[in-house]
Amino acid sequence: MSIFADRFPPDCQCIDELDYLSQFPINSLKIDKLFVQGITSERDDAPIISAVINMGRSLMQRVIAEGVETREQLAFLQAHHCDEGQGYYFSPPVVAEQFTELLKSGIGQTVVH
Repeated sequence: MSIFADRFPPDCQCIDELDYLSQFPINSLKIDKLFVQGITSERDDAPIISAVINMGRSLMQRVIAEGVETREQLAFLQAHHCDEGQGYYFSPPVVAEQFTELLKSGIGQTVVH
């Protein structure tokens, strides 16, 4: 079983909340799509994402970026060694039957554009 720290760190109000990372057997951190969208926007959330990726790697956790929608976002995440990405860049949401067909057809060869 894997445990993910989902939606990290958008609702993080203070550094004390980061203590959860050491209290629970968390396997992965997820970077919220709002930060991923900020990679190429005026907000420039790239430094925050880079810090979260580095923290996850230091804690030996997988880092998953939510809401990847553009090649530029994917390139940034790959350059910073983010482990996984989710979002419309790879595929829109699909029902279980479609997902089964994607797996049968070898989705591993098709997800990186």
